[in-house]
Amino acid sequence: MFLDVFYVNDKYPGGCVQDQGIWTTNPMRWFRVPCVPAVKNPVLSFLPASIQDPAWTKPTIEKDSIVRLENIGNKLLTISSITSHKITGVEDWLGTDLTSASISDGSDANPNFANMTVKLNKGGSVTTGPKGYDGFVEFLSDAPSSPDTLMVHLIIADTVQFPDSAYIRTASKRITMNNAGNLGRGGHEGMALDYTWNGGDCDTFNNVTGANDNAAIYLYDASPFVLRVSGTDTIFNNYIWQANWIQYDGFRPTQGTAVDSSGAIHYPRATDPQITGLNYAKVGKFLTKDSLIGLDCEYFAPTSPDSSDFVVQKVRIYKNLATGTDTVKGVMLGEAMDWDIPSDSSVDNGSDYDASRRLMWCYGAEYGADTGQGAAWNDCILANDRAGGYAYWRGYKVSKSQPGGSSSTDTIPLKGMFTGSNPNWQADNGNFPPGALYKKLDGYTGYEPWAAQTGDPDSIYVDLNMVAFYGQFNLAPNDTLVFVKIFATTKDQVAKANTLSSIVDKARAWIQGRRGLGNCCNFPGDANNNGQLQPTDVTYIINFLYKGQSRPPCRGEGDADGNGAINALDITRIINKLYKGGAAPICPK
Repeated sequence: MFLDVFYVNDKYPGGCVQDQGIWTTNPMRWFRVPCVPAVKNPVLSFLPASIQDPAWTKPTIEKDSIVRLENIGNKLLTISSITSHKITGVEDWLGTDLTSASISDGSDANPNFANMTVKLNKGGSVTTGPKGYDGFVEFLSDAPSSPDTLMVHLIIADTVQFPDSAYIRTASKRITMNNAGNLGRGGHEGMALDYTWNGGDCDTFNNVTGANDNAAIYLYDASPFVLRVSGTDTIFNNYIWQANWIQYDGFRPTQGTAVDSSGAIHYPRATDPQITGLNYAKVGKFLTKDSLIGLDCEYFAPTSPDSSDFVVQKVRIYKNLATGTDTVKGVMLGEAMDWDIPSDSSVDNGSDYDASRRLMWCYGAEYGADTGQGAAWNDCILANDRAGGYAYWRGYKVSKSQPGGSSSTDTIPLKGMFTGSNPNWQADNGNFPPGALYKKLDGYTGYEPWAAQTGDPDSIYVDLNMVAFYGQFNLAPNDTLVFVKIFATTKDQVAKANTLSSIVDKARAWIQGRRGLGNCCNFPGDANNNGQLQPTDVTYIINFLYKGQSRPPCRGEGDADGNGAINALDITRIINKLYKGGAAPICPK
């Protein structure tokens, strides 16, 4: 016996209506298969297929989750053992109410399923949070697929904070952020460090490639990243592209977002003259999915029209104390970005760098000034005049024992930066492949802009991403690493009227004068910033105050008594410490 199958090879879809295609002209196809007795096998299926975020419960509270075990085969299913396995966590947090089962195929009067209770935070064994736990339930059976596994992830916290977005603005630009470290939110138009919010930019209509320059987006996505090896796994956490809090590579927010975009409230004290003239936002604590590492972000946006082309981000990264006292070793840290500078060819960009400023940028693809039917088709701004980039200002380590940090030797230099093409890095899996990025960054230093590929002159412009690499660190329970960086955009890059270099220089000067941001104080009283407290620091302050010498490199270190100003009292404080056993200099609060 055979089964004959006839079907239409639908090359011309549509009906017999005008020009939509005539299905009757499609060729018919035919194949024959022999009829054979069905193979008798049980098949195990789960509903749900896994237990994942946002599954959560509070500390000390057990959460029961029902999983239906269904036999979708044609033979009795015999499950000989059901075993719970913990991947993370020392507590006995995972269990089930079944240890074995027999499930009919439905050919008799018995149902073809059985309900199993999965016990999450079994017996309330986990008493503190927030924490994330991974595990699985293993099934050994006579099904051909055995052993089968049901993956389990559980959040244990007093509350679960869902992602939320807000924006912060300068006088001319806005940028969207969320409470899991994302900046840009996938190119949210008019809130991507572009100029269109207040009418300061324009789109080229029907340019040489037949598409408009999308001037409503400059920064598509950016996020801090945490990359490390755990056992045989390379774990990568960030919040760009397809990453989100219910996927393994997304950060998990634990707090909301506080934003002042009105200019009415300033951080940390509205009366402090060093911190007026800015809008401020704070993103509360968010965690890697294994909960081992916590982060939080602050954003600073100048309100002066003269300084409206940059936004400053300060991120703190630390060991999450709720997960114990073990040191997390070999953690790679940095920033992942996707710039989509308006371009003659969709989002294709070129890139360049300035090592002296620790700056890398992308610029629009310009294939020649557009001309055509009227002024609307002409370039209002050449694409390569538009640029957006990232500059590393400073990184440092803060110890718990001292408000400003431990010593100037804890300053963290930038390891390097590179731009790569999205098709090479992101196309296959929607994000950076963790193993490939780890290999790229292992021992990486320097700057690597995108270059045209040999034999392909058009490849000078491609869809680019950017990575800034801070380094690889061990995070002990009391360690906090702080990184301050600048995101900037311009539409005058070639004309030299407002280049990224000049914007970054302005941003650095702006940062330096702001306590809580520019306060680089790691070694209070070290006015000449050489890592020691000595008489030359007194000389440095005297020369600054009375002889026209430049300000101490770190304003906070020159302010030895921490009162917010550099004056003769700081000289007295240092002298008293060096020669009279007086109180040590302190960093400004």
